[in-house]
Amino acid sequence: MKKIVGMCVLIAVFGMVSFAAAQVATSTLPDPGTLPDSPLYFLKLWKENIQLFFTFSAEAKAEQYLRLAEVRLAEYQKMIEKGKQEIAEKTIAKYQNQLDRAVQKAQELKEKGIGDVIQKVEGATSKHLQVLQDNLAKVPEAAKKGLERAIEALQKGIEKIKGAVEKNKEAPSEISSDTLGWQTYQNEEGGYAFKYPNEWNAVTSKYNSRNALFGPGATSEGGIGGVTYRGALPSGRSLLNFIKESNEGIESGSISETETVINGNNVVISILPKASLVASEEGKNVSFVKNGKIFGVGVLYKTDFVKYPEDKQRLTIFNQILSTFKFIEPK
Repeated sequence: MKKIVGMCVLIAVFGMVSFAAAQVATSTLPDPGTLPDSPLYFLKLWKENIQLFFTFSAEAKAEQYLRLAEVRLAEYQKMIEKGKQEIAEKTIAKYQNQLDRAVQKAQELKEKGIGDVIQKVEGATSKHLQVLQDNLAKVPEAAKKGLERAIEALQKGIEKIKGAVEKNKEAPSEISSDTLGWQTYQNEEGGYAFKYPNEWNAVTSKYNSRNALFGPGATSEGGIGGVTYRGALPSGRSLLNFIKESNEGIESGSISETETVINGNNVVISILPKASLVASEEGKNVSFVKNGKIFGVGVLYKTDFVKYPEDKQRLTIFNQILSTFKFIEPK
């Protein structure tokens, strides 16, 4: 009798755990709002498209696509609960489309040295997978094939994302080995140093001796990138807030600022679309602060890497230069 009671308790416990796991997966999805079976659903999609149109930065767009994918998944869940399989299948197809776009944007950002968005996508997709797998047991046989395809596609996507995240984690050691044999530039007045490739130049600016210019054929008057002294950080202000306010007047709403760590330094990475007179050029600027003094390390590059593969290489070299940037004792 005791064994039977014990088995009943175990079954009850395992049942509660399984139910709790399913509840956690579902409860982490957002409230879907208007559902696909509503006659007013088209207004919701119209509003989403307008919001996407006015979302300019790649980082914000990636996060917006991820949010919309989660909304689609929450809608799918509701349609399954209502037994509306046909609408559910159309909704899961929309989910896959928006998730693919989020992954694509996140990978583009990773190539530009901003890796935190793809980690957000990785965390979200693992949660999504659990929701889909939980639904596999609920849907009728006719709907299982479509759901299984969605699960298979998502699993492949997760593997791809994990590979990108791991590659991003390994990048610092790869960069360090690639800079072996590079020349070293030192600016004693500014109090910083960095390495640069032998085929590039790195020189002190003729206009401000704390600044440096670098790139192929760089001179004291210009280059594709450089280091700029940006002044003192106001007391009580964070570097991120200072940079955001400084960037407000530049292509407002289309600038991405992200905090990260490079060589033990807390930095802010800014991506500035249309940063030069050339419409197709972006600017990447990384702001360092030391002893209350702010230095920006920046580069210009064309965004169409297929048409301009040399600019993708330019951005790679710039990221390698960043990995060697360090502060030294000023003069």
